[in-house]
Amino acid sequence: MSWVMRKPFYPSAPSDEKGLEYFYIDRRALADFRRGPLGGYFDGFAAGLKHNGYANKTACIILGPCCVFNAFLIERGIKDLAAISDALVGEFLAAYLGEVRSTCSRYRPRDNCLAHLKHLFLYLEAIKVMAFPRPAPVITKHSWLLDPYAIILVLMAYGVRAVSAAHLSLEDLDWPQAKIRFRAQKGGKEVLVPLLDAVGEAIIQWLRHRDPRTPYREVFLSTKAPHGSLSSMAVSNVVKHYMLKAGVHQPGRGAHSLRHSWAIRALEHDQPIKAIADVLGHRYIDTTYIYAKADLKTLRQVAMPWPRR
Repeated sequence: MSWVMRKPFYPSAPSDEKGLEYFYIDRRALADFRRGPLGGYFDGFAAGLKHNGYANKTACIILGPCCVFNAFLIERGIKDLAAISDALVGEFLAAYLGEVRSTCSRYRPRDNCLAHLKHLFLYLEAIKVMAFPRPAPVITKHSWLLDPYAIILVLMAYGVRAVSAAHLSLEDLDWPQAKIRFRAQKGGKEVLVPLLDAVGEAIIQWLRHRDPRTPYREVFLSTKAPHGSLSSMAVSNVVKHYMLKAGVHQPGRGAHSLRHSWAIRALEHDQPIKAIADVLGHRYIDTTYIYAKADLKTLRQVAMPWPRR
């Protein structure tokens, strides 16, 4: 089931916690949730929403359609969750939404409801109650665009912001001099650093599949037609996706976490704080001190002598 989901949900382990009480106090509402084939799983699902930081209003918006879907299963006499299929969900949407029409071009009731149900199905899959078939990957002439290795390598090798990777253009690559330039961002300064062999090779592999007819000068292009330039949010989402895929379940996932990680590694290798500030593109060294706040060894480099009377 490949449905739209606006905010990621990271499933939690099975739990006996009375999670529904976080969001509901009405006994009739609680009774509605705790009946039927899905009734025994809503407490754990609600607890997962709570632990993932969903606000009360958002969690209730997600839980509401899931409760109605459970009632739909009861009406159909379905007791086995294995009977849930795309066709059944389609029937539910037709009955639940009826003749509902969107008054806004950006709001699609069907996709919105599917997104809420997907949270529930991801939880049921995580606790091994349900198993959904995985579609086979579709190989096309644009499949190379789905490989994020070059993008992530640039972020890890230089500690640049997502926007710097997104705006990296062909003119910023000086192949004869083996240099790479990152434009000034957020009031910082331009950075010119050596082009590492591994980074250069990864970019070459990426560019070999580039359509020569494209009018865009950015190195990294979107995976969606017409394959235009990426936004910083898109770059950060790539990092978040592969961190989640690698099992990294902690706050602060994204491109900035790689930037912070680069700075910490540089500090651990005894790099001068001024050199780190130059590579990070910080105009003022005070900004770089944020990365050294817990590194007493590095702070001693900038310690001033105690004034004598």
